[in-house]
Amino acid sequence: ENWSRAGTEYEPARKRDPNLMAASTGISAAAAWRDLDQQLTQAIARPERLADENVDAETTALLARAANVPSPGETLKQQIAVLTALQQESRTPVAVTLVSDGATDVTVYRVGRLGRFTNKEMPLRPGHYVVIGTRAGYRDVRVEFTVATTGAGAPIQVQCTQPVGIGD
Repeated sequence: ENWSRAGTEYEPARKRDPNLMAASTGISAAAAWRDLDQQLTQAIARPERLADENVDAETTALLARAANVPSPGETLKQQIAVLTALQQESRTPVAVTLVSDGATDVTVYRVGRLGRFTNKEMPLRPGHYVVIGTRAGYRDVRVEFTVATTGAGAPIQVQCTQPVGIGD
């Protein structure tokens, strides 16, 4: 499964006879498998990107391509298994607790307006989120947090506490 080396192994034969179909086919196939291997390796190295819906769709297509490889080797089988598990984790919502003061109007981007509350638990997919809190007469607050596959950690505080005066 060393596709870079496999491609270079065909080069001497192609140089001797540019019309040798087996060498051209071997070089093309090795390049395709090398590209697939690199894409799988990159996807596994950056699982946080799976939170993006476009990346998730690209990963689904990538896994479908990988699954269609005839007689996959152990490395490819392992890459498919790892990336499939990472994708499943990225799709599994995690309980996140938001805490406010009952007077701040809270909105979570990509999720929606939650309104006013003191304590709210909600399921969110792993990824990066931005929460905005607004309250008449107070400075708006912006809170950014990341939900990991293991959870968001401590409750997320969203409260407008700084009054806005004239000249602020």
